[in-house]
Amino acid sequence: MLPAELLVRVLEHVALHDLPATLRALELACSAWRRSLRASDELWAALARRATLPALAARAGPPTSFARRSARVDRSARLEFARAYGALRARSEQLVHALASMAQDSRDLSVGKVRKLLTALSPCLLDRVSPVSNATALMEVCRARGCSEAAILAGASELVVARGASARAANSEGQSPLIIAAARGLPRLVALLLEHGADASDRGFGRFCTVRGVAPSTNGASQVVVRGTLSPLEWAETILARERDGGVAAKAQRSLRQCAALLRRAAVVGGAAAPAAG
Repeated sequence: MLPAELLVRVLEHVALHDLPATLRALELACSAWRRSLRASDELWAALARRATLPALAARAGPPTSFARRSARVDRSARLEFARAYGALRARSEQLVHALASMAQDSRDLSVGKVRKLLTALSPCLLDRVSPVSNATALMEVCRARGCSEAAILAGASELVVARGASARAANSEGQSPLIIAAARGLPRLVALLLEHGADASDRGFGRFCTVRGVAPSTNGASQVVVRGTLSPLEWAETILARERDGGVAAKAQRSLRQCAALLRRAAVVGGAAAPAAG
């Protein structure tokens, strides 16, 4: 028989993009929780503040009382929250689409443009996986083409350090920003993600192209597409091996080797820390 104020405390520990699914799960789990969710207008006002939706929060006022209200008012508050959360998801989808266009089509990613997008589309769900591209905003920045690692690093720093995006949020196939950074050979980006909570043991599916090289047994350039479900370190090592087989010079693999070294160090630190924690 959790009262509404305790449900608010529970929901504070739920990621914002998981909030609708969690609310539905609570309603299905217990009839008393379902009544609490439907009976308190202040609870929905608190959820509005949790979702940084100021319009509903200002209308409802501060959550000083959790008294029950009429069913008509409750339905109105729920509907307003649902509409506002829908707008939040729409802005999030627009952000991912704009970053994807910038990173893949126009190939003019810059930290200034990322900041302008975030300012224009805030508040939004930075860790939400787009159902269209199956990627988060950070993943789209890590995928950027036609720009330097410094530009990608600056854009990722704006999302992770300045805006609080998760460095570990993965898509439905388990692919994470760290996997993308490792497979692409971006050591400074790998270091940033590891520093802010990315897990080197997380495995995910992906498809990455090796650097084009000339194999000794062939007369032309060769390039391989590597597919699989691997950890970031396994991705770096697998691509290194495929590129060596394809005749890629060791000098051209320097960044990939740096990524592998960073990930090995992270794996050793994580393996040493686990028994101590236990």
